[in-house]
Amino acid sequence: MSDTAARPRLLPALFGIAAGLALAMGVESALHLRERSGGLLSVALPWVGVVFYAALAVTSRVRPGSPWLSRGVALLAFAHAMLICESVLEGRLCPGCLAVAAAAAVAAAIRVRSVSEDRLPVAASILLGAVAGFLSPFDRTDDALTRRLWPSRVYNLAPAFVDRQEMAGCPDGRPVRMIVFEKDCRG
Repeated sequence: MSDTAARPRLLPALFGIAAGLALAMGVESALHLRERSGGLLSVALPWVGVVFYAALAVTSRVRPGSPWLSRGVALLAFAHAMLICESVLEGRLCPGCLAVAAAAAVAAAIRVRSVSEDRLPVAASILLGAVAGFLSPFDRTDDALTRRLWPSRVYNLAPAFVDRQEMAGCPDGRPVRMIVFEKDCRG
């Protein structure tokens, strides 16, 4: 079997593996099998990944010449470069995230090797994603979305020693209340 004959089957399989790994991460998060410290975007990202990678798997199987496949590969290159760079810089590596990124990277490499027009956009996406990772946009976006759309999650992210009754409301009725605590302090 030639290398080009293996590619059409390998690309959908790799995207399918990435979708399966993202599904496993989403189920793990939904069942609280491992505590995740993130907010709304961190909880939703595995499920978005399932849909995204499943769509890429179907597209690469049904229409391997589709321009949407090229765009999807460039988008995944950007997103994974940003998230992995940010994770490395912050010292919080997630084995599941690395596994999804590895499957996606192999699929992207196969696509770029077989479609030369995709090389420059994917290379630029990786470079721009890595630069964006230095700016930590994921954490800021995650925090902003969580505060706006899922404020109760903010209470869950506070350490266990912080009194939840004290966090619940401001006794004098003011709209803004600030509670400050140190991570290692018990007082």
